[in-house]
Order: sequence, then structure tokens, then C-alpha cells
Amino acid sequence: MPFQIDPSSQYLDRQLFMSILQYEELLLDGQFNREIVENLISLYAQCVEFYDSIKDPIKFYFLEKMQIILCHEQTLKEIVTPKNKEKSIDKYQKQKIQKEKNVIIDDDFKNEVLHLQRQENNQDLIQNFNEIIQSQQNQDSFDEKEDEDSNYQDLDNFSDQQFSQSHISNHKETKLSLQQMKLKYKQNCRSQIKYSISKKRLERSKRVGMYLQIHQESNINQAETMGSLFQSFVDNNEKQANQVKLNLNQQQQEVERRLQRRKTLKEGGQNNVSLALKQTNQVNEKSQRLNKEIKVSYDDQDLENLDPDEQSIN
Repeated sequence: MPFQIDPSSQYLDRQLFMSILQYEELLLDGQFNREIVENLISLYAQCVEFYDSIKDPIKFYFLEKMQIILCHEQTLKEIVTPKNKEKSIDKYQKQKIQKEKNVIIDDDFKNEVLHLQRQENNQDLIQNFNEIIQSQQNQDSFDEKEDEDSNYQDLDNFSDQQFSQSHISNHKETKLSLQQMKLKYKQNCRSQIKYSISKKRLERSKRVGMYLQIHQESNINQAETMGSLFQSFVDNNEKQANQVKLNLNQQQQEVERRLQRRKTLKEGGQNNVSLALKQTNQVNEKSQRLNKEIKVSYDDQDLENLDPDEQSIN
């Protein structure tokens, strides 16, 4: 229920603010429901209406509180989403999360992972090979023992059967001859068992030899490939080093040529300066002599042009 606000009063009821705090604490605890949100918005609206009537700017604080509550995800879910669709939305979100967990790895990344795994497997190849051989040997020995036990059991049963049949058919033979026949038959069976065991060992050794040969050939091929790659790397580095060395030599020769040219130009310039000075001095001397000669000739002409009286005076 909304609180009754006295228009003549300058302050709101303290109980209204206590109610606002209680509702806000419920929202902070995550207890979002339609009733709490509606009551809190109603209280904020009363505060805005009251402070707007007295021209107090604190109303904007409650307007912002209303906006925050209304924009909250849980509030929108409670107000906008109907109750009969909440279960379907939760189910869709669970399916979406489950789908995001089952993201398929990109093919290029998968190939890179397989390549790294293959490298790790190559590093542990010898160890795995030894473990395979050991497990195979253990399995073969277990099979041999089991076959031997079964053969012995069959041998005893067959010997007893033969003994009984021979005793019935040849009742006149003595017990000693029957035991000898039984012993001979056991020896034959044991020889067959030994032959089968040796045959299994031979086949196992052949398989191991073939596996070793294949593994050795693959290692040789890998070594040759690595050797060729290393050799090509060395050749490329050598070519690059030679090219760099050639460039440095050319640059050094160019620098020396320029220095020599500058030195030659400097020496030639000094010689030219000295020659020019010498020529200038010669020209100056000639000009001085000519000036003297010209002056003497002018003096003689002046004397000739004077009157006899002036000449006598002079």
C-alpha cells in the first residue's frame, strides 16, 4: 500500500525510507519477484512526486534508482517474460550453454595440434617401441605357458584315453610296454610343443626385425632430410656472407677512390692558386713598367708643348 504524503509537510515519513531499504536489501539478496519490484518502484515514484512538488533536485536521485531497477535483467525477466515461458527460456539457455561447450576446433588448429602430438610421439618412439616389445614378449610367454599347460592337459587326457583303449584292445600286453608307449607319445607331443614355441619365437624375431628395419630406414630418411636442409641452410648463409663481404669491399674501394680524388683535387687547387698568384704578380709588374713608361712619355710631351719662356723657367 502506498504511504500517505502530507502536501504541507517538508519531509517524508521515516517509515517510507525504511521500507525502501528493506526492499533494496531483498533485491541485493537476489530475491527478485514482481511484487517487490512493483512496491519499490511505487515508493520511488512517491519520493519523486514529493520532491518535485517542493522543487528539490534530489528527485533525480530517485529517478536514477528507478531506472536502475527497471533496467536490471531480473526485473525485465519478471515483468516482461510471462510465467509460462520461463521454463522454455531456461531450457533454451541450457541448450545454448551445452552447445557452446561442444565447440568444434578449427581444422587448421586441429592439424597444428596433431603435428605437435606427432612430434612428441617421435621423441618417445624408442621408449614406446621397447614397451611394445616387452609387452609382446610377456604376452607371447604367457601364451606359450598357457598353450603348454593346455597341451600337457590334452596330452594326459589323450594318453589316458590311449592307454585305456590299448588296454582294452591289447589286454595281453604288459603294463611296462604300455607305460613305454605312453612315455614315447609324451615325448612326441613335447617335441611338437617345442617346435611350435620355437616357431613363435622365430616369427616374433622376424616381426621385431622388420619393425627395427622400418624404423631405421625412417630414421635414415629423416637424417638425410635434416642433413640436406642443414646443408642448404649453410650454403645460403655462406652465399649471404660472401655477398655482404663483396658489398663491403666495393664500398671500401669507392670510399678510397673518392678520398684519392678529393686529395688530387686539393693538390691541383693549391698548384693552380700558386700559378695564378705568380701570373698576377707578373701582370702587376708589367703594368707598373707600362705606367712608368707612359708617365715619362707624357712628361716629355708636356715639355715640348711649353713656351720658350716656360721652358727657360723650368
